[in-house]
Amino acid sequence: MPDWCVRTYRRTQIVFEEQPYFVARRDGPADGRFTYVLEPWTEELPDLPGKVVHYDGAYVAERDGIAERQSRLEIGRLLLLPFTPLLGLLFSRTKLRIEHLYGISARRATFLSIWFELAVFFMLGLAAWALTYGGLYATATGGTLEVPLGAASALDIVVLIDVVMRYSSMLRDDPAPIGFLEWVFRRRR
Repeated sequence: MPDWCVRTYRRTQIVFEEQPYFVARRDGPADGRFTYVLEPWTEELPDLPGKVVHYDGAYVAERDGIAERQSRLEIGRLLLLPFTPLLGLLFSRTKLRIEHLYGISARRATFLSIWFELAVFFMLGLAAWALTYGGLYATATGGTLEVPLGAASALDIVVLIDVVMRYSSMLRDDPAPIGFLEWVFRRRR
């Protein structure tokens, strides 16, 4: 319970069964749990309460609900973490929502996706080179090999332009740099 801390000034007042208390000692964590020692809030305490917490069934239900939501979000974050380079390809608004919910940095995801795109760029170039020489070899030996070089080259150029545009967005310190081909679909402001 983050509100329950030991303080000497502006203590948190905890109201339990209509009686005020303050946290005198906090022990733990033992087995992942803290133990709180409460003392009565008397008229002799010279300071005003820093915060008032009404410890009742509603407070416990809200605390447990928050803990459950955080647990589910942490599981989602762990499931998404291996796909961070692919998350960086998403549009900037989506990356910001993921960052807000799961804590996966939009800038870090974009940076990793740029490296992923560069790897794709070099693999496409290598494939085009291999297909070109394979086609030349086939022609030299009397055979034929149809090479879809135009499509591979066009995709390679698009990926290279996208890398440049997305990296320039990173250099501008955008909180969520643009995603894959977002520079084509983004409206001017």
